[in-house]
Amino acid sequence: MTDRGLVATSCATGPALEGAAVRHGMQATSGAIDSVSFDRKTGHLTYTVIQRETGPRRPPAGICGSGIVSAVAELLRAGVISKSGSFDPNSPSPCLRRGATGSLEFEIVPEEASDNGRPITLTQGDVRAVQLAKGALRAGIDLLCREIEIPCPAKILLAGAFGSHIEKRDALQLGMFPSLKEEEIEVVGNAAGAGAILALCDEACFDRARDVAKAIQMVDLAGHPDFQNTFIQSLTF
Repeated sequence: MTDRGLVATSCATGPALEGAAVRHGMQATSGAIDSVSFDRKTGHLTYTVIQRETGPRRPPAGICGSGIVSAVAELLRAGVISKSGSFDPNSPSPCLRRGATGSLEFEIVPEEASDNGRPITLTQGDVRAVQLAKGALRAGIDLLCREIEIPCPAKILLAGAFGSHIEKRDALQLGMFPSLKEEEIEVVGNAAGAGAILALCDEACFDRARDVAKAIQMVDLAGHPDFQNTFIQSLTF
């Protein structure tokens, strides 16, 4: 909400942040790695795995969106990935290796510990997919701020399944959001679902939602003259 009223845009981030478009990506179901931590002594990543069913714990089978963001952020902090998004071939980590195509990739889970007997890795292509998604999101935020003549958002609300599970610290590390304090980023859960329930159960809320929808001014990023340059500048970490 600004002096211009309500302004909105849509960012084409693609499926990478939801666990798709990456080699070992999967939905946030049992067996999905959802967060990692880099051990500087061993050069390995430790990880947590989602377990939604009762019974024996399922070994890691892949990595979901929050896990991908976590992995890239941790390897960026450790210097295994540079700000340009490239793996550092001089990294001493034993988990950084050449894949079948000759490109560098980072082994998160060895084959003997995975659910299907194949190693779970983060590839250079996976990192590039995260960069493209991050670049689109950040370009959208920056251009929206530019349109309404503010330096950056005063607060960010994260909604939806992905927004509810991503670590704010990791998102800030990657530059997905402007440099805000973590307390200025709030997770609000399934805001769309909650809003739909309110609109269906309360006529005043329905009327308010209708009025808001009519009042919002949309900013078309695809046709914005500064989008390409802003997007390219937003690709680096």
